[in-house]
Amino acid sequence: MYKQIQKKKAVSIFSVAALNYDRFSNELEPLVRTAKKTKNRMTSSKLRVLIGKMKDRTRREEAVSQLERIETSLKSKRWHTGAAGQVLELTCTDGLISFYNLLPNFLECMDFLYLWNEENAAVITDFFSHISSWSLPWASPSDIWRAVIPTEQIRELAIAVDKMTPREMRKFLIALEDGLVYSKKEAEEISEWWGSVRKQVRLANRRKDGLLVTIRKRS
Repeated sequence: MYKQIQKKKAVSIFSVAALNYDRFSNELEPLVRTAKKTKNRMTSSKLRVLIGKMKDRTRREEAVSQLERIETSLKSKRWHTGAAGQVLELTCTDGLISFYNLLPNFLECMDFLYLWNEENAAVITDFFSHISSWSLPWASPSDIWRAVIPTEQIRELAIAVDKMTPREMRKFLIALEDGLVYSKKEAEEISEWWGSVRKQVRLANRRKDGLLVTIRKRS
């Protein structure tokens, strides 16, 4: 039976990237947590050493610039959440892939994916429904939410998403109830979003990495 769903207009930007989880969990996060807790500038010098290991000069210089914003805040015994998030992105990823946030739209169609494959749909639904549990408060200012998904959470998801290409997703959505659920344009938008996320999930799985997800309010 045809199910009427509420279409949601994207009001934010969704970004995703494979993330070097070993560097994040063993180097960056312990230093950040110490610096945030103690407000001690000595810890920031260790962050500077970590940044100095970056090979890309442009990204390294930008990371140093963000670190200086953190150091300025530490002088006042404050923490600069936005700058910390930028340091995270620069030191632990190769760069974010960004597009309009269609996660709410995708979640609306999740019930239909059970018609495609119940087991894979359950894995994908569970992942996106609980993504907020991996939030990073120390890197999430009021206008940007960030989450880091651990390596061990990626493999099962990668297997599930690998089973449906963007093209197959588009055909599947258009065919629902003979086109009464999604228009071709809506199906195209969701499938493109799906393709971008799928690509980064597969990349993270190949590298045995984690995943960084951000949602930024549109200005």
